Amino acid sequence: MKPIWGTENSDADRERVFQIPAGYDIPQLAKDLAAWLAADKKMKTEVVALEGGWLVQGQETGGRLRRLVSRKAEFFHLVLVESPSELTVRLGYGETPVAEPSDTKKFSLKNAASFAFDAASSLAESVTTGLSDLWVDSGTADEIFGFIGRQIADQFRALSGQQTGMVDPDLSRYVTPRATVESTWLAGYLQPGEILLAWLKTASAPPEHREAEWRYLLTTERAALAAFTEARFVSLAPLPQAPMSVTNAFGKDTVTVRDHTWQTRFTNDTLFQEVARLSDLGPLDRLYQAARLNFLHAEKTENRLVYARQALSYLSERSARPLHTLSRLYVERVSKGKSGTGGFESISPLSANDVSIAKALMAEISGDRLLQWADSWKISPWDRIALAALLQDTVPESKDRAQWLHPLIRSGRENLETRNQARQILADLRYARNIHPLGRQAEAVHLLEKRLSDLPDESLADLLPAPDADLTKGEGGQLMRVRILEALVDLRGVPDADDVETLRELAVLQPLVPERLQRLYDAGDEGVQRQVAVPLRLLERGGLKDEKPPASAPAGKMSPLTPEEIRNRIRHPASREGTTVHRLQGMIAAKHVPDHSSLKSFARRVTPEAYPDISGAIADGTLMLRMAAVEAYIAFGEMDTGIRGYEGKPSFILIGGQHLEPESPVRMSPAELRFLTGGELAHIKFGHERITSREVWEGVFEKTMSLVELFPVVGGYLGKIGKLGRVAGHATDTAKKIGNVKQYIGHARDVVSTTQNMFRGNKGAVEAPPEQKRSDEEDLVE
Repeated sequence: MKPIWGTENSDADRERVFQIPAGYDIPQLAKDLAAWLAADKKMKTEVVALEGGWLVQGQETGGRLRRLVSRKAEFFHLVLVESPSELTVRLGYGETPVAEPSDTKKFSLKNAASFAFDAASSLAESVTTGLSDLWVDSGTADEIFGFIGRQIADQFRALSGQQTGMVDPDLSRYVTPRATVESTWLAGYLQPGEILLAWLKTASAPPEHREAEWRYLLTTERAALAAFTEARFVSLAPLPQAPMSVTNAFGKDTVTVRDHTWQTRFTNDTLFQEVARLSDLGPLDRLYQAARLNFLHAEKTENRLVYARQALSYLSERSARPLHTLSRLYVERVSKGKSGTGGFESISPLSANDVSIAKALMAEISGDRLLQWADSWKISPWDRIALAALLQDTVPESKDRAQWLHPLIRSGRENLETRNQARQILADLRYARNIHPLGRQAEAVHLLEKRLSDLPDESLADLLPAPDADLTKGEGGQLMRVRILEALVDLRGVPDADDVETLRELAVLQPLVPERLQRLYDAGDEGVQRQVAVPLRLLERGGLKDEKPPASAPAGKMSPLTPEEIRNRIRHPASREGTTVHRLQGMIAAKHVPDHSSLKSFARRVTPEAYPDISGAIADGTLMLRMAAVEAYIAFGEMDTGIRGYEGKPSFILIGGQHLEPESPVRMSPAELRFLTGGELAHIKFGHERITSREVWEGVFEKTMSLVELFPVVGGYLGKIGKLGRVAGHATDTAKKIGNVKQYIGHARDVVSTTQNMFRGNKGAVEAPPEQKRSDEEDLVE
C-alpha cells in the first residue's frame, strides 16, 4: 500500500511530534484511540494499516443538522507515523483518499461506489457553511493529543518504574501548566524517584531554533533548559548544580547559571527569583526548600499547602533530619486549622511520635538554629510561644532545656501584638518558667507579680462561667489569675515545699476542684488542714449525702442575717446594687415567668405536710435572707429535672420531680436539696435569674433598643475589665453606624466571638461553637 503522507494540510495546530520509548506499540495505540473516540465521542471509527504508519478514521453520527449547529465536519482522520524515537501525529478533516486501494472496505467507512458523493458533500458543506477544521474549532484536537500524550507518558513511567502520587508537582507554585508534547517528553526524561520542582517558561530561544522557546526545568536531581515548539521537542541544555543569579530589572529579568543565560517572561520573574536559591542545593534540600517556599506563598491557595505537606511527608520517610519532621508537624497542624485556628497552638496533647521529635530536636539542633528555622518559616510570635510550650511540656526541665529554648521564647514574647493581653500573659508565664532554671527566679517572680497586679477584673467571668464549664475540673474561676498563681506556687516556694498562701488563693478561686484543696491540705499546717478537711470530704462522691440537714428552727428562734451581711458576704460583688450589672438587669433584661395560675396543671405545690424537708429549707432561707414568702412546686413532664427560681408575685421555685423519686438516677438527698433551694432563693433575692444572655437579648428585642443604646450600658462595665473595654468601644462605634439590633444582630455576634476567646483561656485551638449548638444560658459578656 502506498503512503498517504502529504495528502492533507500539515498546519502546526494539526501536527504533534511525541517522544516515545523504544519498541512502543503503535498499533495498540491506534486501536486504543479508536476505542476511546467510539466510547467518549460516540463516533464510528476504523483503523487502517498504512505503509510506515497507521490511519484512524472517524465519522460523526449526529446528522447534518447537528453538525451545522455545532460547526463540525462529518469525517476526520489521523495519521500516525513512527520513527526510531518519535511518533508524528497529523489530523485532518474529510475522508482520506487512499491511492490505489486493493480492498476499499479495509480503509474506508464507505464503499467505493459512494465515495465520490460523500467527498463532494463534505467539501460542499465546508464551503457553503464556512466550516473550518472540526478538531480546531471544537477543541477535540487538544483532547486527542492529550489522550495520545497520556498513553505514551504512562508507558514511559511503567518502563522506568516511576511512582506517582508521592509528591504531585502540579500543585507547586513553580510548576506551570505544560503542553501535551512537553508532558510526554518530561515523562521520558524523569528517572525513578526524581521529583519535578520547577517548570517555568522563558522568553529566550536556542540559537539554532529561533521558532522554539526554552523551558527552565528543575528536579531534585538535575536542572536543564528544554526547548519546544508548539508541535515538538527540539533540544536540551543541561545546567550545572551551581548558584543562580536573577537580575531585578523592570520587565524581563536576566537569569544566569555559570555560562548559561536566558530571560524570564514579564509575568514570572518573581518565580525565578524565589526558586533561584534551590539551584545549587542537593536533592533533599531542594525538595525541603520547595516545600517551604510553597508554604510561605500558600495564602488562600490550598494546593500550595497540600504540596508542602506531601513534600515534607516524603522527606520525613526518607530523612532523619529533625527539622524536616518539625516542619511537617507544623504544616500538618496549619492545614488542619484552615477552618479555624491552626499552627502549634492546636497541637495538644503531643503524640508519642511527636515526643521523640522534641527530644531529637534538642539533641541535634542548637537554640540559635531553632530560632533560624522559625525565622525562615516565618513562624508567628504566638506560634513560637506555643511551640516552646510544647517543648517545655515534653522535654524534662533542666538548665540545658532552658538555654536551648530561650532564644525562641524571647523572640516570640518580644514580638507579640501588644493589644492581646491574654496572649501576653501566657507568653510571660512561659518566659518566667524558662528563666527560672537559669537562676533568674527573682526576675520571674517579679514579672508574674506585676502581671497579677495589672490583671483586669474578671469577677463577671467568675460569676457566670461558660454554660458547659466543668467547675470540678478547673474550668471556672478567673482564668488568667489562676494560671499566674499556678506558676507562682513553684516560683515562690522552696525545694520540696509549695507556697501555702498561693495555694490558698487558688483554692478560693476554684473551691470545687479537689486537687486544689488536696494540695493545700498536704502543704499546710494543722490549722489549714482543719479548714480544708470538710470541703474535701464534701467533694467526694456522695459527700453531701452523709451530711444531716439541720432541723428547721422554730419560729422566732432563727435570726435573719443583717442587711450588711447579705450585701457584703452573700451577694457577689459584680451584682451588688449600684453596679452596672445591677442596672443592666432592670434596663434591658426580660424574664418569661410561667403563668402562676397554670402551675397546678403540671406541678404539685410543696406543703410542710407533704414535703417537710423542702418546706423547712425554704422557710429557713427566706428568713435568713429577709425575703417575702416564696412558694415551691414539684414539676413533672418536660420540667421534671433541674431547680429553677422565678421572680414574680408571688416568687416561686420549680423543683424537678425526678430529684425526689427513690429510684431516680438524679435523686437528691435532703442536704443537697437544701443547698440548691438556698441557692435559688439567693438568685431570686438578687435578681440573678434575669442576667443570662437569653433574657438580655429578649429584653433588647422587646424594648426595641438599638445597639447605640445597648453598648454604652454594657461598655460601662466592660470598660473596667481591660481587653473587653476596647471591644465594647469598637462595638459602640459600629453600633452608631448600624442602628437597630434586630436587623444587625450578626455584628454583635462578632463581638461575642472575640470576648469568648478572651475568657476561655488558652486551651489549644479556640473555635466558636456552631450556631446550632449554642446554649441559651451563656454568660453576660455576650
